[in-house]
Amino acid sequence: MRYERNIMKTEVESMRLVADNPALPVPRIYTYDSSCELIRADYFVMEYVEGTALNKIRDSLAPEEREDIVRQLGGYSRTINAYKNSFFGSLQPGGRIRD
Repeated sequence: MRYERNIMKTEVESMRLVADNPALPVPRIYTYDSSCELIRADYFVMEYVEGTALNKIRDSLAPEEREDIVRQLGGYSRTINAYKNSFFGSLQPGGRIRD
């Protein structure tokens, strides 16, 4: 699928793009390698973030706690969607459509 081409590189570049925003809890990317010299696949290494997956604790949360989490996630989404660029599409050069 065309969309999936270089998807890991796009993910890494996206995370690096928003990492400087203190309002977004984004793990730091330590390294990204697409050379396939060390292993036969693209890979990246990122900071470990302590926590528990929401799907594992959702049922044990009070309705107010779930609502607070949903509101917080919505705020993150709003912040990410506010990013502007001079092109539309992938952060990859071949996927850009100029304004």
